[in-house]
Parts: sequence; structure tokens; C-alpha cells
Amino acid sequence: MDTKSSGKKWKKRGKMVKETDPILKNPLPTDIIIPIMGPTGSGKSTLVNLLAGREAVTVGNQLESCTVDLCPIIIEPKDWTNPTPDPTPRRLILVDTPGFDDTYVEDSEILRRISVWLAASYNDSMKIAGVIFLHEISQVRMRGTARRNTDVFKKLCGEDSMQYVALCTTMWEGVSPDTANARENQLRDTFWKDMIVEGAQVMRIRRTSASAWGVVRAILAQHKGGLDDFTVMSIQKELVDLQKLLPDTEAGRSLRASLEKELEQQKQRMKQLVESAGPNGSQEQQRQREEIQKTLGQISTLHISVARRILNIFGL
Repeated sequence: MDTKSSGKKWKKRGKMVKETDPILKNPLPTDIIIPIMGPTGSGKSTLVNLLAGREAVTVGNQLESCTVDLCPIIIEPKDWTNPTPDPTPRRLILVDTPGFDDTYVEDSEILRRISVWLAASYNDSMKIAGVIFLHEISQVRMRGTARRNTDVFKKLCGEDSMQYVALCTTMWEGVSPDTANARENQLRDTFWKDMIVEGAQVMRIRRTSASAWGVVRAILAQHKGGLDDFTVMSIQKELVDLQKLLPDTEAGRSLRASLEKELEQQKQRMKQLVESAGPNGSQEQQRQREEIQKTLGQISTLHISVARRILNIFGL
């Protein structure tokens, strides 16, 4: 936990932030910010709409991402009830984020978009009250993309921020209670275990406004020192305070390791296709070659040249 805004200037802001990045204009020192993260289809946009009380963002019914950019949704003080004793009128800003399995945007670019938004908000003295991470309980098992989302999320937050994290399961309506409970226990005992030990809360979200606001209240209740107290995520410290390059951050390293593992699986699949050489072999092989090239490109993006490292040492 850190109760002071960054005293350093983010020197790499001009190089990392693009004109199209939706950095919040005219932030207020009293704003409360809660990013909402998770894989595509986990219910992030639905949660935002429940909290906003309107269709603030488009909800997708397919396994395609509707959120390719970060989307800050502002809820004015008159439109929500602050559950804490804090008397200050505050805007609640929900940040709908894309997942690391986007249909149209590479994972390395998703990481850049999320990281620069968080770093810019920190550099602008905006306060993050906490972070919500969503997981679809109807998933039969933790797929590779879901695990990647979880692993990178953990690194984006860092251990010091975990007490302000809500790990939420969604879509309970479509699964039998026994099955859903078993899957939730598996998340608690394996994939989320470290984050829970570090202080993260586990909650269930139903498709109701009351359930959605229950998560926000739980996060705000963690701020014992008042809402001017706020958390600093690991990615914010690394990029702004430590002036790291994105590939050198914990989140960058985590994504690169995941992509390298995926590359090995793709190469193995390619080897099998070559050996089998069935009637559709050449077509499948071409598709696999394209996937391998895409993955190699992302891994390359997350590597830093020796020359770039030397320049970074001198703050250039």
C-alpha cells in the first residue's frame, strides 16, 4: 500500500503512449478508479453496465472481444451512493479492459494498452481504489488463455496491492450449484491460491445490480484510512517510479514466458502436421506457420535490444 502519488515524471510517457490511447482527460484528485479485468467473455462489460445502470459499453455474446481499447466509464457523485463515511463527493470511474485473448489485437499490444493507461493515471495522481478480476465459472477447465490472463494480472497488481483485489466468478446461472462450487474450490486451491494468501477477496457476481455493487463496497471497505488512501499497482511502480521498459516489468516477463511456451506447442503441432501430411496437410500447415510467425512477432516485441538497454541506463 502506498498513500502518496508518484513524485517522479514518467520519462517514457511520450514514447509509450499513443494518440489513440484513451487516457482520461481532466482527472480529479477525488476520483475513485476501479479497473475491471479478465478474459474475453467473462462478463466485464456486463458488470460495468450493471454498475452504471445503463448500457455504457457493448456486451458481446460471442467469444470475440467487444472491448479492444480500455474504456473508462464515469459515474458521477449524484448517480451512486458512497458506502463509506467519507463525505467528499467523488466520481467512480470503472475501466473496462480487453482480455489477453482478444480476437483482433495481439496480447503484447493489449499489455501495452493496459500498462500505459495505468502508468499514465498514476503519473497524473489518479487514485486506484482496487481492481476486479472476473472468471467465468461455467468454464470446464482453465484454458491456456485463461491462465495467461490470471498470471499476467497477478504481475500487473503485485503482492502489495492484493488486499484491494476482488477475484470474482461470474455466470453462475448456467451451471449446477455442485459443479460451480467444485470449480470455485479448484480456483481457490490452485490458480488463485497465492493471490488469496496475499489478501485478495473471492466473491461471486450474479446478474443483478445489488450483487455488482456488493463487490465495489467490499473493495472500498478495505480502505481503513479513508478514500484518499489508495493503492499503487506493481506495473505503475515499475514503469513510473523505476522507469523500466515494459518488457522488463514482471507482467512483461510473464507474458513473454507464456508466449514462449505457446510457441513450443505450435512447433510441436507443426511437426505432427508435417509427419502426418494428410489430404489437408498443406492448408493446415500454412495456418500453423502463420500462427508461429504471429507468436514470434509478439515475443520479439517483448525483447529489448542491447542498444536499447544501454540507452535506458542513461535515461534516454
